[in-house]
Amino acid sequence: MLEIADTAWENGDYEGAGILTEYAFSMHDGTAGNGFQSRNWATTIAKKAVIKLLRWGGSKLPAKIAPWAGRIADFLEATGVWTHAAIVSGLMQLGIPYDIAEYTATWVDLFL
Repeated sequence: MLEIADTAWENGDYEGAGILTEYAFSMHDGTAGNGFQSRNWATTIAKKAVIKLLRWGGSKLPAKIAPWAGRIADFLEATGVWTHAAIVSGLMQLGIPYDIAEYTATWVDLFL
């Protein structure tokens, strides 16, 4: 995660670099998930981190997702509903094949 944060930083996405770094450290030190408030905070950071991973992850992304990463990031950034079914449905409406949409939703679920 920190390597991807470095890529974001090198490309001028300082906000993205900060989000990815914060997410990486919160997962490492165990601060995420302690009580409602920190779970909400962790989920917000995780959502932002997923979008930044899609934008800057490059070769670190799963091979199935990589060709679609920009469109997926745009969709997730625009939507407020991050349920599995909503992600699959929304991505399919953008022309992304079902198997890729399903795989992406599962991948996103792992972060949240």
